[in-house]
Parts: sequence; structure tokens; C-alpha cells
Amino acid sequence: MRLVRLFLFVVTPGPATAADIEIVCVDGSKLRAKLLNKNVEVKTKYGTLTIPAAEVQQITFVMRLTPTEAKRIDDLVIGMGSTDFEPREKATNELREMRERAYPALLKASKHADAEIARRAKESVSWLEMRVPGNALQQPTVDSVHVEGSVIRGTLSATSLRVKTAMFGEQTLRLSDVRQLDAVAKPK
Repeated sequence: MRLVRLFLFVVTPGPATAADIEIVCVDGSKLRAKLLNKNVEVKTKYGTLTIPAAEVQQITFVMRLTPTEAKRIDDLVIGMGSTDFEPREKATNELREMRERAYPALLKASKHADAEIARRAKESVSWLEMRVPGNALQQPTVDSVHVEGSVIRGTLSATSLRVKTAMFGEQTLRLSDVRQLDAVAKPK
């Protein structure tokens, strides 16, 4: 009788290599980094899809406000209806300074039941449309993740991205600070 030895080798993949990316921030600045997240999770109307980060060619992010920003904008919209002139002016000017971050709230407020809030919101919408480039005001309503041959639209599950830059090392970027992410093609 022969004895046969069977050797089983388990090959485990090494750590995934981080994807080289360029990040466009909401203020227009750009940052080169390596994306450390292994996957990007997108909630779609058909369910949640997990995409390997290395497959992502581009992500266009919906504008996100931090809870503090959202509350501040809500308070300022209400402030436009103050019975005193000075607080109304201050609220209006602050909302205009927030530019595209306040634009959706101003559009909504332009239909407000309070006539003063609605009037000031309409004026502010017109003011912004004349001073802010149209593409900055026309924000997407869902996140778009581009992979080879497909675009997946939905809402990213994460609230931040883990990245590593040559200058700052490992960092966590809030999605509220990011407008777009592009994969950087590696030279051949």
C-alpha cells in the first residue's frame, strides 16, 4: 500500500495596493493621494453594491453639509425673516457668503410661507446665479461612481475616505469636503 502525502498550500493575497488618486475639494483645491479604503460601498435603489477601490476611475460626490453647517444654514434662513432689519441683512449676507453650500436651502426658502424669507431667498438665488459659475450651483443629487464600462449612481455609505499623502501622511477626508475623486493613471 502506498502512502500519498497531500500538501495544501494556502495562498493569501498580500495587502491591496492603494489606488493613486487626485481629489478635488469643494473649495477647488486639488490633492494627490493614495486611497486607503479597500472598497467603496454604494447604496442604490436596487441594493448596496461593494466596489473594489482599485476599480474606481472616478467618483462625483453629491454636496454634503456637516450637521453644524446644515443647522447654521437653517438658522440663517429663519433669520432672514427677523422683525429687525439688521439681523435680516446679516443672515442674508452670510447665506450669500456660503455660496453653493447655501444654494439648495435658498432655492427651497424661495417658496417659504413667510413673504420676507421668500423675497430675500429669491434675491439671494439671483445674486448667486450671477456670481457663481453655473456648474458649481448645479450639484448632482446622487453620488456617481465610474468604473470601467459602468456608472453606478446612489449614495456612498461612508462619511469619509482614508487617504495617504506624501506631505501629510495618513488622513481622513470628510466627504463634505470633497467634490470629486479621479483615479490617476499609472505611467507605463
